[in-house]
Amino acid sequence: MDEGRQYEKQGFESLKNKDIKGAESSFNKALEAFRAEGDEIGQAYILGNLGNICFQTRRLDKAESYYTESLNLMEKLKDGKGMESSLGNLGSIFFYKGDLDKSIEYYERALYLMKDAKESEGQAIYSEYLGNVYLKKEDPNRAGDYYDKARQLMDPSTQKESIEQIDQKISALKKHPKYVDKENESLWAEAEKLIRDGQAKDALKKFQELEEMAFQAQRLDLAEKAIRRSIELYEKLGDTYSAGVCLGNLSALLLQQGFKGDAEKLTQAETACLKAVAAVNKDKDTRRYTYLIGSLGSIYLHKKELEKAWDYYSQTLPLMNQIGDNDGLARGYANLGDVKALQSDWDSALENYHKSLELMEQSNNEKGMAMQCEVLADIYLKKKDFAQAEGFYMRASGLYESLKDNQNHNLVQEKILYIMRMPEYLEKRREELLAELKSPATEKDEDKRFNLLDELGNLYILANQPKEAIATLQEVLTLKEKKKDESGITQTRISLGNMYMELNAPETAAEHFDAAIQIKEKLSDADGMNELYANHGSVLLMSGRLDLAEKSMKKAFKLNKAQNNENGLIRDHQNLGNLCLQKTDWVAAEKHYLKSLEINKRLGNKWGVAEDYRNQCNLYQKKEDWNQALKYGLLALEASKEAQDDRGCCHDSRTLAQIYSEKKDRNKQEEYYLQAFELSQKLGDPSEQVIDFRNLGKYYLERGYREKAEEKFKAAYDISVRMKNKKEIAEDFRNLGNLEFSNGKRLEAEQNYLQALKLTEEIQDFNGVGKDQTYLGNLKFRDGEFETAEKYFDQAVENFTTVKNWGNLIQLLLTIARMEIVVSRKEEGTKYLDMAKELSKKMGDPEELVSTIEEIAKMKDSVDQR
Repeated sequence: MDEGRQYEKQGFESLKNKDIKGAESSFNKALEAFRAEGDEIGQAYILGNLGNICFQTRRLDKAESYYTESLNLMEKLKDGKGMESSLGNLGSIFFYKGDLDKSIEYYERALYLMKDAKESEGQAIYSEYLGNVYLKKEDPNRAGDYYDKARQLMDPSTQKESIEQIDQKISALKKHPKYVDKENESLWAEAEKLIRDGQAKDALKKFQELEEMAFQAQRLDLAEKAIRRSIELYEKLGDTYSAGVCLGNLSALLLQQGFKGDAEKLTQAETACLKAVAAVNKDKDTRRYTYLIGSLGSIYLHKKELEKAWDYYSQTLPLMNQIGDNDGLARGYANLGDVKALQSDWDSALENYHKSLELMEQSNNEKGMAMQCEVLADIYLKKKDFAQAEGFYMRASGLYESLKDNQNHNLVQEKILYIMRMPEYLEKRREELLAELKSPATEKDEDKRFNLLDELGNLYILANQPKEAIATLQEVLTLKEKKKDESGITQTRISLGNMYMELNAPETAAEHFDAAIQIKEKLSDADGMNELYANHGSVLLMSGRLDLAEKSMKKAFKLNKAQNNENGLIRDHQNLGNLCLQKTDWVAAEKHYLKSLEINKRLGNKWGVAEDYRNQCNLYQKKEDWNQALKYGLLALEASKEAQDDRGCCHDSRTLAQIYSEKKDRNKQEEYYLQAFELSQKLGDPSEQVIDFRNLGKYYLERGYREKAEEKFKAAYDISVRMKNKKEIAEDFRNLGNLEFSNGKRLEAEQNYLQALKLTEEIQDFNGVGKDQTYLGNLKFRDGEFETAEKYFDQAVENFTTVKNWGNLIQLLLTIARMEIVVSRKEEGTKYLDMAKELSKKMGDPEELVSTIEEIAKMKDSVDQR
C-alpha cells in the first residue's frame, strides 16, 4: 500500500476512536505523501477531511482554505460528487461565518450539480440549507419557498423524520413576523378587491383565513382587525346571527388581552359580548348563548364587579344542564367559587368548589379535578385547616404527576412543603409524635417506635432544627443497625448525608454517603445509585476533594446514560459544570451547562432552563465578566417568568441586583432588590421574605441610609422571631451588629455579636459559631486587642475544622494572615499563612487559592524588607 493511503487509513482509524488530534496528524502526513506522489485525487479527498476536522473544531478560516483547495482539485479532476461536497462545505463555512450571500452562492452551485445528477435527496438537502440561510437573512417568504421544495423532494417511506423536521420549520416560519405581515397584506388586498367586485361572501372567507393565520402567529392585533372587518360585512349583509358569532369571537380575543392587565380591552370585550348576546337567539342556539353568558361573568370577574359576575355565572348553571355540558356545569360552580373567594366568603367558596370537584369526578376530568383539588386546598389553607389543605394538595399533586404536568406538580409540591414548614403545623404534629413515643404501648412496640422516630426526624428537618433532626435520625440508625436492616440503614445514612450537606458540613455528609454506597454495592442494589453518586460527588466537591468528586460524578453520569435518564443527565452535567468551574476550566464548565440546557429545552422543562441560565450567569460572575453575567441573569429571570416560578424569579432578581452592584448601577440594584422583595411578599413565605429584608438592609447600609437599614434589619429579626428559628435570629443579630459597628457604636455591636454567638452555641451550629467568633475577632482586632482577637479567631478555626468546612476555614485563615501582616505582626501572620498552605495541600492546591496565598506571601516579604 502507498504511504499516503497508509496514513489516510490511520487517520480514519483515529476518527473512529474519536482521536481528533491523531486523525489530523495522520491526514497531514497523508497530504504530504500524496503531494510527493503527485496523487491529485488523494490530495482532493484528504483536503476535504482536513477541512471537516477544522470545521468541527471551529477553525473556520483554516477549514475554508482546505475546502477551497479541495474544490479547485475536484473541478480540475471533473469529480462531480467531490465538487458538490466541497461546495456544500464552503456554503456551511460561510453560513457559520455570517457571510450569507456567499453561503447562498455555494449552496446554489451545489444544488445545480444535484439537479444535473437528478439526485432528489441531495436537492432536498440543499433546498433546506438555502431555506435556513434565507431565514437567517430575515426573508421568511423566500425561505418558505425553499422549504416547500425540500418537502416535495423528500420520500415519505424513507425520510419520515426529515419530513417531520421540515414540517416543523414550515410551521414555525408561518409565525415569523415578516411572513405574517406579507401574507396579511396579500390576503387583505385580495379580500378588499373581492368586496369591490361584489363578492362579499368570498371576501369573508379570506378574512377567516387572516384570522386563523393571525391566531397561530399570536398576532392578536391582526386577528382583531380581521374580525372587526368581518362584523362590518355581516352587518351590511343583514346577517345578524353571523355578526353575533364574530362579536363573540372578538369578545373572547379582547378578554384574553384584558386578562393581561389591559383595562381598556376588558371594556371593549364587555361591549362586544353584550352585542353578541343580543344577536344570538337563546332558544335557537342555546349552547353559544350559554358560553357568551359565561364570558360576561368572566369579564365582570376581572373588572371586580363581583355581583354582576355572580349573576351571569349563576345564569349559566341551568343552561349547562339543559345542553348536557357536565364540564361546563363544573366550570360554572368553579367560577362561582372564584367570586366568593374574592369576597373572602370562604365557606361559600368551598361549597361551590366541592360541587365543581364532584362533577369533574363524574366525568373523570383529571385536569379539572387536579385544579379543583388545588384551589380547595388554597381555601383550606386560608382557613388554617392544615389537615384538609395538605390532603387536597397531595391529591392534586398525584393527579398532576399522572398527567405529566411537571410545572403544576412542582408548584403544588412547594405548597405542601410550605404547609409542612409552618410553625403551627410542625408544633402540633411534633407534640403528637412526642406524646405517642412516650406512651407505654409504643415503648413495647419497637416497629411503631421506629416509624414514629423516622417521621419525627423528617419533621425536624422541615422545621430547620438540625440538632434535633440529626439526634433523631441517629436513634433511627441505631434501631436499624440493631435489626440489621441494611436497606433501611442505607436510607437513614442518605438522610443524614443530605442533612449534613444542607448544614454545609460536606465531610460528614460524605462519610454517610460513602457508607450508603458501600452497602448498596455489597447488596448489588442499583436502585437510586445514580442519585447517591451525584450527591456524593456534590459534597466531595464542596469539601474541595475534586478528584474523588469527579469519580463519583462520572459514575452517576455513566448510570444515567445507560438508563437513558435525561433528568439524571441534566443534574450530572450541572454537577460536572460546577466541578470544572471550581477548577477554573471555564470552557469545560460552559460546555456542561450548555449540554444541560439543550436537554432541558428538548424536554420543555422551563424550570431546568432557568437553572442552566443561572449556572451560566454564575460562571460569568466568577470570571467577573459582568456584561455576560447580566445577559444570562436576565435570561434566567425570563425563563422563571415563563415557568411561573415566583420563587425562581425572586432568586434571579437578587442575582441581578448583585450584578448591577458590581456594574456600579445603584438604581438598578435597588430596583431588582425591591422586585425580589415584592415577589417574596407575594409568595408569603417568611424564609424568603427575611432574605429580602436583609438584602435591602445591607444595600441601604452601604449607601449610608442607616435609618432605612435599621428598619429592614429589624423587620427581618421580627420574622425570624415569629418563625422561632434560632439560626435565623442569629443571622439578624449579626446584621444588627454590623449596623451598630457602622454607626461607631462598638459596644452595642459587640453585644449583638455575642447574642448571635449565644444562639449558635445553643443549637450547636458550628458554622454559625465560627462566623460569630470571626465577627468578634475582627471587632477586637480593629480595636487593637490583638490577643483577644486571636483567641476568637483560633476558636473559629476550631469550629470550622469540627464540621470540616474547609471553604470557610481557608478564607478565614487568609483574612487573618492578611490583617496580621498589614499591622506588621509578621510572626502571627506567618502562623496563619502556614496553616492556609497546609490546608490548601489537603484540598489539592486549587490554582486560584495557590495564587492568593502567593500574593499574601509577597505582601509579607515586602513588609519584611521595610
